[in-house]
Amino acid sequence: MYINKRLRATILSSVMSVGLVFVPTICPANIVDGLPLPVMSVANAELQKYTGVGESIISDRETLEIGKQGAKMQAIRNAQEQAGVFLSSQTVVKNARMQSDEIMAFTASVVHIDEPNIKYELIPLNDALGTAKYRATVIVTIDTDELNDKINKWLERDSQQRANLVDQNNELQRIIDEQAKRIAQLEQTIANSSGTQNKVEIQNEIAAISNETLYVQRLEEGDKLAANGDYNGAINKYTEAIELKPNSAVASYNNRGNAYYRMQKYMEAIADYTKAISLNSNHAKAYQGRGLCYQALGDNARAQADFAKARELGYNG
Repeated sequence: MYINKRLRATILSSVMSVGLVFVPTICPANIVDGLPLPVMSVANAELQKYTGVGESIISDRETLEIGKQGAKMQAIRNAQEQAGVFLSSQTVVKNARMQSDEIMAFTASVVHIDEPNIKYELIPLNDALGTAKYRATVIVTIDTDELNDKINKWLERDSQQRANLVDQNNELQRIIDEQAKRIAQLEQTIANSSGTQNKVEIQNEIAAISNETLYVQRLEEGDKLAANGDYNGAINKYTEAIELKPNSAVASYNNRGNAYYRMQKYMEAIADYTKAISLNSNHAKAYQGRGLCYQALGDNARAQADFAKARELGYNG
């Protein structure tokens, strides 16, 4: 099983903190860059808990709630990454049929978030600029009693659906990572500002990050609904995301197209894939998805043209 470098780093830094009892086993499935990783077995544990921390910057030009939600979103993804370490060990032990990216997508769909006990801390940054940051601490859990059933249900999906869910999760993680970088850079800018220097630029950047937070929330909610088979609900969330970023919501158009495809609403799916392509002409997966729709409608000429374009752009699924 391939484990990417990011997950490997998380494993090496987190494995001793998740409360697991493990027995090291060296075999081809758990070798990373020539180093063995532990194959773990859970001892007397029904709930595995993981704590994540996230931050988001706010200003007097935005509501406090958006900042809280941004911090919460970052914290949940942080906790899910740790939970993915545990799930990778379970997959190795039980079936070794998921690769690391698929494990992370699966993790996002199975963790339970302890909403009532999320902790928020408001930290002032620069009074003159009216800026502060929210820090959120979130606990997510995995119920090991239901894990086997959920793994089996995931593996029962066809390969195209699993690939779509993995792609969607990877894109969502990329957007969240980019947002975290912007927040870190902005915090450094605020720290280096004296008085009201750059106030307008800083507030505009905070407003842009806030809009991105709302967009990512809707995108993530749609992905979770799609992962659990609620395609109508997913379509509604993707539509809300598109309304927030109508001219750049490539991921939401593509993901809504995937949901329509699953519902056999091929013309609606084709419209969304086409919109995604118009926003990003190199979107290989949108060409592939549109090709599948044309194939389902019996339009083989258009299907083969889209499949060829997807391969040209590097699609190899």
